[in-house]
Amino acid sequence: MVLEKIIAVIVLYKSTLEESSTFQSLLRNVAVSSSNLTLVVYNNSPDYWTYDFNIYKGLNIININDDLNSGVSTAYNVGFKYAKLNNKEYIVLLDQDTELPVSYFDSFFKIEQKYKAKNLGLFAPKIVNINGLVSPAKFFLHTTKKIDEILEGENPLEGLAVINSGLIISKGLFELTGGYNDKIKLDFSDFYFLRKVLKFEKNIIIFNAECKHSLSSEENVSLKSALTRFDYYLEGAKYFRNSFSDVKGLSLWIVLRSIKLGLKYKTVKFTTKVLFS
Repeated sequence: MVLEKIIAVIVLYKSTLEESSTFQSLLRNVAVSSSNLTLVVYNNSPDYWTYDFNIYKGLNIININDDLNSGVSTAYNVGFKYAKLNNKEYIVLLDQDTELPVSYFDSFFKIEQKYKAKNLGLFAPKIVNINGLVSPAKFFLHTTKKIDEILEGENPLEGLAVINSGLIISKGLFELTGGYNDKIKLDFSDFYFLRKVLKFEKNIIIFNAECKHSLSSEENVSLKSALTRFDYYLEGAKYFRNSFSDVKGLSLWIVLRSIKLGLKYKTVKFTTKVLFS
């Protein structure tokens, strides 16, 4: 495996590097490789942690602390800048809660070689949880709908929803799209980016690696945290809606989401945010 072709970006929020299941799985992947991986650690937390990065064999770590919590889009765009600076071919996007199988990079390089002649630049693993496949999913009425399975290899990108974590993008395609929208900190960042990708590339390559992922929407969070997360959702929805003319009906889904959360937390605060946003 030639990990030198890749730069990975892991985004942390209120988690140390060692607590991240993504980072631990990266260490296992690097351990079975004979090459080094460049890793951008983008810490969106209000607190900083001190590390001795030299202890992580096989990793060349670039550490960035951002106590303003600029969001995942900014983190991924910064990763792209380092990809250009270090002459990398691919960028791997990661959050802190995605456990990569040891075969992750091996599976990617095998399929990358298979499709190299087509010069395709977008690759994704299968993301699973206890309920089965969660990404890719069907993009349906501005939300996602679970599918049972997706075939390995070339698939039409139109109509698919693919989460950021685990996504591998060629440096060339990333540059063509102009990258992620820095104004979208979290929710809708993936929808927005893939819409831009469709202008340049119609297909995505699914490779045979199953990554275990913890979706933030499944977490049992406090009302305060849920309201903060909903603010990010509303912010992302606003930029997504204002950027694309064919997203009619999104407002209805926002209201429905606010009602669902209101029932869960027994409050009207979510719906009130929608009405006054």
